[in-house]
Amino acid sequence: MLSKRILVGIALASTVLFSGCSTAYKTRQEEKTKVAAATGHYCEFINGDSHNDVDVELTLQMTKKCDVSKPYTMTNYKNASDIFGIVYCCSYQKGKTPASAAKPVDGLD
Repeated sequence: MLSKRILVGIALASTVLFSGCSTAYKTRQEEKTKVAAATGHYCEFINGDSHNDVDVELTLQMTKKCDVSKPYTMTNYKNASDIFGIVYCCSYQKGKTPASAAKPVDGLD
């Protein structure tokens, strides 16, 4: 009986923890969108573990969001969890919304 209570407690704590992370992530994405809209400067990390064709994903994302006639940067990056990826920063295209506010295109995301 005690072990069932412990398992239920762990499950509830995990749910609260993960929903807290989800809310924090959503809040950060909203803040990122506001800053990008105000400044025109946008940065994004492309996860190399999630996209084994990181160069293709980079091209797709940049063409959807960036004004490539303006200067942009790309930097190899490895985060604290040892996940490889690329961070790009650019001026997003006029009339386009940053990724966190844009609706995904079927088959592309």
